[in-house]
Amino acid sequence: MFSRFLSSLSIQNKLILASAPPILALTIFAGLFGWGEFQHSRQMSKTVQVTQFTTDLSDLVHELQKERGRTAGFVSSKGGDVQTEGLTEQKQATNAALANFISAAERAENLFHTEEQKAHLQTVNRLLDGLERHRNQVGTLQLGVPQSVGAYTEIVNALIRLVQDELSLIATTEMSTEMTGLISLMRAKEAAGLERAQGNAAFSSSEMPAARHQAIMSLASQQVGMFDEFRNTMPVEWTSRLETLLAGQSSSQVDTARERLIQAGYGGELNGYTSSEWFDLTTRRINELKALEDALLASIGQRAMAVKASTDLRVALIGVMVLLVVLPAIVFAYFLINNIVGPMKEITDNLDRLAKGDLDVKVSGTDRGDEIGVLASAAQQFMMMSAQREQLVEENRRNEQEALHERRKVLSQMANEVETATGESVRDIVTVADSLVETASRIQSTLSDAMSNADNANAATSSSLEDTQRASDLAAELNAAIQEVAESIVRGDQLARDAVVMATDSKSCVEDLNEATQQIGDFVRVITELADQTNLLALNATIESARAGEHGKGFAVVASEIKQLASQTNKSATQITERVKQIQERTGTAVDAINRISESIETLGGVTSSVAAAVEEQRASTDSFANFLNSNRAAIEVVASKVAALADTTRETSAGASEIAGRVQDMASASRTANESIPKIVQKAVDAADSRKAPRSPTDQEIVVKGSGKPLQTRMTDLSQTGARVVGATGGEFEVELPGNLGQVKARTAWSSDKESGVEFEKPLSSNIMAQLLAMHKNSDAA
Repeated sequence: MFSRFLSSLSIQNKLILASAPPILALTIFAGLFGWGEFQHSRQMSKTVQVTQFTTDLSDLVHELQKERGRTAGFVSSKGGDVQTEGLTEQKQATNAALANFISAAERAENLFHTEEQKAHLQTVNRLLDGLERHRNQVGTLQLGVPQSVGAYTEIVNALIRLVQDELSLIATTEMSTEMTGLISLMRAKEAAGLERAQGNAAFSSSEMPAARHQAIMSLASQQVGMFDEFRNTMPVEWTSRLETLLAGQSSSQVDTARERLIQAGYGGELNGYTSSEWFDLTTRRINELKALEDALLASIGQRAMAVKASTDLRVALIGVMVLLVVLPAIVFAYFLINNIVGPMKEITDNLDRLAKGDLDVKVSGTDRGDEIGVLASAAQQFMMMSAQREQLVEENRRNEQEALHERRKVLSQMANEVETATGESVRDIVTVADSLVETASRIQSTLSDAMSNADNANAATSSSLEDTQRASDLAAELNAAIQEVAESIVRGDQLARDAVVMATDSKSCVEDLNEATQQIGDFVRVITELADQTNLLALNATIESARAGEHGKGFAVVASEIKQLASQTNKSATQITERVKQIQERTGTAVDAINRISESIETLGGVTSSVAAAVEEQRASTDSFANFLNSNRAAIEVVASKVAALADTTRETSAGASEIAGRVQDMASASRTANESIPKIVQKAVDAADSRKAPRSPTDQEIVVKGSGKPLQTRMTDLSQTGARVVGATGGEFEVELPGNLGQVKARTAWSSDKESGVEFEKPLSSNIMAQLLAMHKNSDAA
C-alpha cells in the first residue's frame, strides 16, 4: 500500500518528501532545543531575581534581628539611655533595609504565582505595616520582653517562609540545594538573634528566670541543629567556611558568654558582661554569619547569571545555526528539486505531445551530463525520427495521391476511348451484319428466281459482290479500331507496372523507417543499462551508508532517491520501447498495405492482359470475317462467271446463304455482347486501380458530423488513415468530431447512399490517433 502511495506521487513530491523530513527534523530539534534553552534562561533569570530579592530580604531580616535585640535590652532596662540610643540608630538602619525590601518586593511580585505564596507575601506586608505601631508600643514600655521580641520574630519567620517559597523557582537542583542550605543558615542566624535578644534582656535586668534560661539553651541547641543541616546539605567549600567561622574568635567569645548565661540559670552569678558587651559579641558573630549568607547568595546569583549568559549564547548559536544550515539547506533543496523536476516535466510534456502527433516540440537539456541529459537526448532523437517518419508518410501519401490521380486520369481516358472505339466498331459490325442478313435473304430470293431470270441473278450477284466488298472494307476498319484498343490496354498495363515500382520504393522507405525505430530501441536499451547501473550504484551507496551507521543515514536517503529516479528512468525507457514497438508494428502494417497494393496492381495488370487477349481474339475473328468476305466475293465472282450452272447449284447456294445469315446473326450478337462487356471490364479495372491505398480496419464508434446544418450523431463502421465509412447519408464538406476527445478533422463526402456514406479526410490521421481509435474499439469489444 505504501509502495502504491509512493507510485502515485510525482517526482517533485517525492523529492520534497525525501528532503523535507531531515530539514524539518533539524528545524524542530533546533527549535525544541532552543526553546528548552530559552526556558532555562528564563529560569536562570528568575533565579537571579530570586537571589537579588533574597539579598534584600536577608538584609531586612538581619536589621530586624538587630532591632529585636536592641528592643529586648531597651525593655529590660526600662528605657535606659544607652539602650535607647542604640535602638534609635538601629531603627534608622532597619527603615533603610525595609525601604529596599519594599522596592524589591514590588519588582518580585511576578515570582509568586500560587495562592499560598501570595498569602505569605500578603502576611509579610501586613506584619511590616504594623511594625511602626509595635515600635510605638515598645517605646512607651507597654509591652514586656516576650511581646516586644515576639513581633519581630513573627516578621522574621514570615520572611524566611518567603525564602522557602522561592525554592520552587530555582532552576537547578544544585542551586536549589544551596538555597536549602541558605535557609538552614538563616534559621541558625535567627536562633542566634533570638539568643542575642534573650541574653541582652538577661544582662540588662541582671535576672535569669527559668523560662529565659530554658529559651537560651533551646536556641543554642537550635543553632547546632541548623549548622548540622547546613553541613549535610552544602558542599565542602561552604562547610569549610562555616567551620572556620565557628572556630573563630567571635564564636569562641559567644560560647564563653553563653556559658555564663547558662550557669546563671543554675544559680551562678550573672556578671562579667554588660548588656552592650553581649550585644556586640553576638552581633559580630551574627554579622559573620550574615557575611557567609551574603557570600552564598552572591555565589548563587553569579553562577545563575553565568549560566544565563551561557544559555543565551547557546540560544543565539542555535538561531545562527538555523540561519546558516537550515535556510541554505532549504534553498539548496529548492534549487535541486527544480533542477530535476523542471527538466523532467518538460521532457514528459514533450514526449506526451510527440505521442499525440505534435512535432513542433523543442527539447532542452541535451547538454546536461546526468541521466536527465541522456533522457533529453533520447527524446530529441525520438522527435527527429518521428519527424522523419511523418515526412516519409506525408511524402508517400502525396506520391500515392499523385499516382492515384494519374492512374484515374489514364484509366478514365482509356475507358472512354475503348468505350467509344468499341461502340462505333460494333455498331458498324451490327449494321453490316444486318445488311448481310438482308443480302442473304435477297440471295435466297434471287436464287429461287435464278432459273427464271438469269439477268436478275447476274444483277443480284453484282450487287452482292459490291456489298461484300463494302463489308470487307468495314471489317478492315473494325480491325484497325481493335488494334488501337489493344495498344491503349498495353499502355495501361505499363502504367500499372510503373505503379508497382513506385509501391516498391515506398516499401523500401517504410522499411528504412522501421530500421530507424530499431536504432531508437538500441538507444532505449542504452538508457535502460544506464538506469540499471545507476540502480546498482544506489545499492552500493546504500550498503556503504549502512556500514557508516548514523553518519550515513543522510547518504542512504539520497541513495534511495537515486534508486527511485533510476527506477523511474527505467520505467520511462520501457514506455519508449513500447512506443517504438508500436511504430514498428505500424511500419509493418504499412509494408503489408504496400504489398497488397502491389498485388492489386499486379492483378490489374493481369486483368488488362486478359482484356488485351480478348481484344486480340476479337481482331482474329474480324480477320477471319474479312477472309470470309473475300472468299464470299470470290464465290460470287464464280457464281457470276458460271451463271449457266446457277440452276444446278441453286439449292446449295441457298443453303450457303442461310448459313451465312446465321453466322452474320451470331456475329451481330457477339458484337452487341462485346459492346456491353468491354466497357464493364475496363470500368472494373479502373475501379480496381482506383481503390484506396490505406487499409481499412473494422470499427464501431460514435462520431459527430458537423456541417452547415444541425450536428449529426452517427457511427463509423470502418476506418483508415485517409477516410471512413459512416452510417447515414452525408454531403459536401464538414468536420468529424472523433471519440475520446481526440479532436476534430476536416472531411468531405466521397460517395453516399441512403444507408451509408464514404468520407475522405482532408489530412490523413496520424499513426498515434489511429492507434488510439483502434485501441478504444478493441477495449469496447473486450468490455
